[in-house]
Amino acid sequence: MAFTYIWILQCLIKATNNLTPKSFWTDSEPDLINASSHVSPITPYFYCLFHIWQNIIKHLKAKLGENFLSFSKAFYSCQNALSIELLLFKQKWKSMIDLFPECQSYMTKALYLNHSSCVKSYLPFQFNGRIQSTQSVESFNAIIKKAVNSTSTSTFCKVAC
Repeated sequence: MAFTYIWILQCLIKATNNLTPKSFWTDSEPDLINASSHVSPITPYFYCLFHIWQNIIKHLKAKLGENFLSFSKAFYSCQNALSIELLLFKQKWKSMIDLFPECQSYMTKALYLNHSSCVKSYLPFQFNGRIQSTQSVESFNAIIKKAVNSTSTSTFCKVAC
């Protein structure tokens, strides 16, 4: 799948006369992040909060059970922490993990390793247009997915490239 993402991103850059994106938004798909880093290494990428939350529900709601509501409040408090020194985020993250140890493995793998891509306290240091989700491009995403999954990929290439 990574090669497909690389190809699509290369076609996008070619179609825009070699204009590279100022920022890149993703649902935290590892192959897409790797492709973005390969094709446009200086472009910062961000995680869509809607997709982050959908993945948290998918992976942690059953595990946390009745504690999920409390966890969600702790997560949003952590994610929304604003501090120039970034210390507040780290304190809130540690507190969240201490309160909900059953979420540590998933949260560390899924978010903490790249927390600068989704935590408000890091976002002012990168241009992002104050965007926090990919909702404005979801229809475009559906078109790309349809083309990637179709048998007529060569037709898509002729149109896009």
